[in-house]
Amino acid sequence: MIRPTSLYRSDSDRREFSAPASNIRQDTIDCGITAIPCCLPSYFQRFATPKIFIFFFIILGIVQGSTQAYFASTVRYVGEIFNYSNEFIDWLLIANEIFQGVFVLIVAHWGNKINRIAWLGGLTCLQGCSCFLVFIPYLEHLNSGNQTQILTAPSSNLCDLPKPFSKLEIVADDGEYCWITLVVLFILQLFIALANSSFFTHGFSYIDDNVEQINSPVYIASALSVKMTSLQFGSFMAWSFLNRERSWWIGYPILGSLLILMGTIIATFPKKLMNTLLKQTAASIFDIATRNTVERQISEITPKTDFFPTFRRLVTNKIIIINAIATVLLEMGIKNFAWYEDKFMEAQYYLPIVGKGFQDPWTSRLVITILKPPIMTLAMLVTGLILAKVRPRTKCVAIWCVLTTLMVVGFCLSYGFMDCKKDKITGEFKEKFLAPYCSSSCNCMENSNVFEPVCIQGYGGTYYSPCYAGCKNITYINDVKLYSNCSCGGSYYGNVIPRPTLASEGACNNAKCAIHYKMFQAFTVISSALLGSGYVANFFINLRAVYHTDKAMAIGFELFLTGILVHVPGKILYKFVSDVTCQFSHKDGYSCSLHSEKFGDIISYLTAGLLLASAIFDIVIVFICQNVELFTDDDDDSSSLPMQQMSRLAHIPEARDSGFATPARASVRSSNIGSAASTLVQSIEYSTPEEQPLTREQHQRNVVSELKARRSTNV
Repeated sequence: MIRPTSLYRSDSDRREFSAPASNIRQDTIDCGITAIPCCLPSYFQRFATPKIFIFFFIILGIVQGSTQAYFASTVRYVGEIFNYSNEFIDWLLIANEIFQGVFVLIVAHWGNKINRIAWLGGLTCLQGCSCFLVFIPYLEHLNSGNQTQILTAPSSNLCDLPKPFSKLEIVADDGEYCWITLVVLFILQLFIALANSSFFTHGFSYIDDNVEQINSPVYIASALSVKMTSLQFGSFMAWSFLNRERSWWIGYPILGSLLILMGTIIATFPKKLMNTLLKQTAASIFDIATRNTVERQISEITPKTDFFPTFRRLVTNKIIIINAIATVLLEMGIKNFAWYEDKFMEAQYYLPIVGKGFQDPWTSRLVITILKPPIMTLAMLVTGLILAKVRPRTKCVAIWCVLTTLMVVGFCLSYGFMDCKKDKITGEFKEKFLAPYCSSSCNCMENSNVFEPVCIQGYGGTYYSPCYAGCKNITYINDVKLYSNCSCGGSYYGNVIPRPTLASEGACNNAKCAIHYKMFQAFTVISSALLGSGYVANFFINLRAVYHTDKAMAIGFELFLTGILVHVPGKILYKFVSDVTCQFSHKDGYSCSLHSEKFGDIISYLTAGLLLASAIFDIVIVFICQNVELFTDDDDDSSSLPMQQMSRLAHIPEARDSGFATPARASVRSSNIGSAASTLVQSIEYSTPEEQPLTREQHQRNVVSELKARRSTNV
């Protein structure tokens, strides 16, 4: 007979859990990597819990994000060594996003169909192995004779200054070895894309299926937020290694080793965590005892999981399609604006891009760069906590997504109006740039790729760089850097000052633009927090709008659209704006060193327009999401049901015919959970009812009547 003391919670101090287990499929019972059972003694199987998995999953996200950021921070340096063009480097930087868009649906489907956790661990290990490929081009070029040794001078950007050679770099000649480096770089990006696709599609769907729905928002928001913050670790690592001579490759074997370690650990987790399996068996007892078996079977009909039926369900799901379009428009605006954000600040506030990330000499910009990801992380965590504690309706969550997007639209529109009345660059003529006559003998075109404005002291006038101001020396007065012996001065083109002058760093209108620049920084930080919060809310609507078997494909479908549309037509659109508004082109003919004032206005309004279109689609979601439930009654603790109802189990004919009438009690001990799961039925006890059992016909009539009563009550 089933007694109240026979059933315990999964976190109980008791060593035994009893429940009928006949409804568990055998293919869901595994213990991770079964090929190496010697490495997984039964002692470690007790650690296959949601919290431990989340812990390692978050660490994996940190390592993956750091690898991606390290690649982005070092690839331009590698491009300079191997003579790759800026155009090639720009497309290489977004190659992982394009690869992700191409392969994510395949990865999501097959991993979900075979074993999500094994695919996540396996692709992570492959990504780690690909990091060691950087040894090939480095060693080949280091040991081959087909290379050129050149001496590079510090970038002083002065007029006619003899440039002392400071460090030795090895630059490859045009030849076959450059193709090896090219292939290695694309392989790195390919495996970054594959592992990232598995992280999002398999990892988050696995979490949502194996934790309580009430805790799912907190866990998923934590992993999403840490993934964003991890980009800072990779940037810092790249900055520390790039300060050393020829050390760009050192970070890859370190990160590769960590990826292989984390991939191996992740792959040891089972298809389903044991608390999920035991909860399913416990739920079956209460369903049978309360005669909910038929209703649960109706509500848990599993659809076909083949690729095309799943894809057809997604493309015919209005919420998924509209949400995906809204996300594409949002990311097209945000990511492309972020790509040109430095150029925007150059055009609007005359702030030079001397160094990026931790190499930025502008303290205020450096502080904002460091603070932005943690603030976004905090916003995402708070959103996850609110979703878990408040458990709002889906419509309220959708409205919040609309509000966050509209607030960011307002900030983007304000960027176009925060243009301070700054002086024009000396030599600017009809939105083009002509070299001043006073520095025509300085041969500045060789050093014109970097915009480094200076202000002539005493006479005013902002010049493109110290070279174009005719400055020949650098002087430090009270630790302030000044350029001396400058041949230019005055206000505009052709004005020659007979005696040398001094020039200071920065444009002459820095004080006028300070308040506008500070407002822009504050708005970008607030926008990042709002976007992070909205992303978490949007993510949960997508998860709840599909069958539980389609979660991975639903996430993959959104990544598929964003990977292709955001980084191909979106990049081309913003590049067209950049080319049209370019004042001073890079000597390679592809990049732009300085844009006109119209550039900042156009991309601000363009980004605001894309976000406004995204908000319109989000508004549509508000009106069609009423049937989507973020949280269901299944979250309630099954142990709170009256244990007296368990005595009804033996009286249900349908349960008796299916093997539950005289329930099998699976004794699963935490010390050997895997072996117990493979032999689920350990003992059988028969109960002798004191009352006459119902006949099959009586039971069917009762079930139908109960279902009709419930549905009429709901209506």
